[in-house]
Amino acid sequence: SGKEKVLDFLYGLCKYYEGQHMVASSAAGDTLSSIKDKVYSLAAETALPVDDYKAWLTSFSADTILKGIDKLSDFLFGQLGLEFGSNAVITNGRIFVVDDGDSFLNEDLGLLESMEYELRTKYIHEIIEEVEWAGVDPDYLTSKFYSDITMLVSSSMSIRERPSERAHFEILNAEYSAIKLNSMNSSVHIDAVIDPLSPAGQKLSPLLRILSQQIQPSMRIVLNPISSLADLPLKNYYRFVLPSMDDFSSTDFSVHGPKAFFSNMPLSKTLTMNIDVPEPWLVEPVVAIHDLDNILLENLGDVRTLQAVYELEALLLTGSLHGKGPRTSSWSAV
Repeated sequence: SGKEKVLDFLYGLCKYYEGQHMVASSAAGDTLSSIKDKVYSLAAETALPVDDYKAWLTSFSADTILKGIDKLSDFLFGQLGLEFGSNAVITNGRIFVVDDGDSFLNEDLGLLESMEYELRTKYIHEIIEEVEWAGVDPDYLTSKFYSDITMLVSSSMSIRERPSERAHFEILNAEYSAIKLNSMNSSVHIDAVIDPLSPAGQKLSPLLRILSQQIQPSMRIVLNPISSLADLPLKNYYRFVLPSMDDFSSTDFSVHGPKAFFSNMPLSKTLTMNIDVPEPWLVEPVVAIHDLDNILLENLGDVRTLQAVYELEALLLTGSLHGKGPRTSSWSAV
């Protein structure tokens, strides 16, 4: 398509320009000539109108280009706050700074253009097309006119503050990689994007399962694994433990603590049992027949079952005191 041709052309021109430096010297004319030749060759490679580029660039001189670059530099530094030598992409009033060491490829530019269109530009363009331009000469209502108006409106809207606590997952194409749990009577909807073979996904999955059981929300879980693995991503077994109504006895007033159960564990591997708790918690095993740091299930005999009971021994409280005077004292308590 035409957009793909333009993106390929811009990508090739930017890659070429990375090694070029326009300086105010006698070499500026030679540099401009080489850039023109590169523009013509890239236009021919991407099936863009070479003659139009030649007609447009013929009227330009090295001095004209240098003056334009100076004005552009003043705008980038004075108005946008970009430092000299920094790399950035500006689209519809939004600035994306590319840090040193990061790459911004042709595919990234295409993705940015697609997201901008799907999230903002498409809706603005549809509204503008329905506007009745009273008093405007019909000859001015060209595609360029609508494109310029769309860009101005999109740029103006980009300065509005948007809440950062809400993410938008509508653009995710999850037809083949999502788990959807629809609850018609639920007023709560949960969107989650998980790498199922990551430590974060390992901890988040049981939490989502508990939420699904307790509040029965409408839920969409998008699986987002990395494309290639150089090593085993997970090297442990994990269970999330949370108190529930099942901890209370139905026959008396006793309360059973929350528990985790591991099954089908490897028998010949040396395992270690740890508990992952908040840092201020001091949790220790109070019932453990075997060494929990060196567990070998094949040595348990016919029982093949290991049990351990943990207890919260202490809770560390830390904080600070702020008085009306100039002094500020810190305190801690156990």
